Amino acid sequence: MPDKNIMQLNIKDIVPEPKVATDWRLSKISNKLRPKSLSDLLKDIPEFQRELLPNSRQAITQINRALRKNQFIAPSEETKKGNLYSSVALAIDRGALMLRDEIDNNRLITTLKIHNKYGNKKYKDHRNAIVIIINKFESIAQNEPFSKETAGYLFLLGKLEPIIRGFRPFSDVIEHGLPSNLSTDSIRNWLSDIISADLSSEIIDLLNVISKLQLKGHFFANPIFGGIGPISGSDGDWITGETLVELKCTVRGVKREYVAQIICYSALNKIGPKAATIPPINKLALCLPRQSSIVVGSVDEWLSAFGAPPSEFIYKSIEEYFSSYKA
Repeated sequence: MPDKNIMQLNIKDIVPEPKVATDWRLSKISNKLRPKSLSDLLKDIPEFQRELLPNSRQAITQINRALRKNQFIAPSEETKKGNLYSSVALAIDRGALMLRDEIDNNRLITTLKIHNKYGNKKYKDHRNAIVIIINKFESIAQNEPFSKETAGYLFLLGKLEPIIRGFRPFSDVIEHGLPSNLSTDSIRNWLSDIISADLSSEIIDLLNVISKLQLKGHFFANPIFGGIGPISGSDGDWITGETLVELKCTVRGVKREYVAQIICYSALNKIGPKAATIPPINKLALCLPRQSSIVVGSVDEWLSAFGAPPSEFIYKSIEEYFSSYKA
């Protein structure tokens, strides 16, 4: 890697002598489940995670021990006091796509316009102003990715992202004090003022790490998986070449559910109804900007490290597991 403080780690080097379970199996799915995205669904079925990854305790310990050797980017005081961890993570998610010139605000702008037509008229001027701000600053952010103004821009996009997904109404994230004269200068000043210097520095530091953790290869943003059993749909972060990369802006290191998520994504890439629309996935990576690291490996290397059989067997078992679901 180009920076001594940035690490690319291979899972087979972190867990060099894995113990593959000889009695590996997945039990039948619970009928109490309701359709959800994969990441939310996994939280409801810890027994599935345990069975899928029987060596998870040892493997997770070894991974996080390796990560602790590297530079850690701590949350700012504003992040901690305001509990803004998810807002920062969403900003970094937008920034990662922006660095590859793959950020697409069309859905956001379309959503805001629909809100203007059918939603609460009270916030119409605010929504119109935000559409103008996004349109005017989009190209500037691409050319100035590590500026305080761009950090504010990404933070704004992160706060608006739940609106696209239908999780929150626009009134929950309304930005007061919008500039009345939407010139380039006023927009720059407003974006630099909506977050503190410490919070902008945190976002810039994390984005700078992301820029150094990029793998080489064709970039495919937000692959959509799902459509099997109770998995209503889930979108991954991106595929580079043949590697599925999942971004986790976590302060506590790797969790078992992160690995279960990318393993299931790789299975859905082979067996799901949308498989033909997504590039093939043969490698998996967890991108961890707070730990200044990315952990990579083939699908079978990840499975082996966590005590699971090879992918050919795993994919069939995952398909049978989720296909057995009955609403």
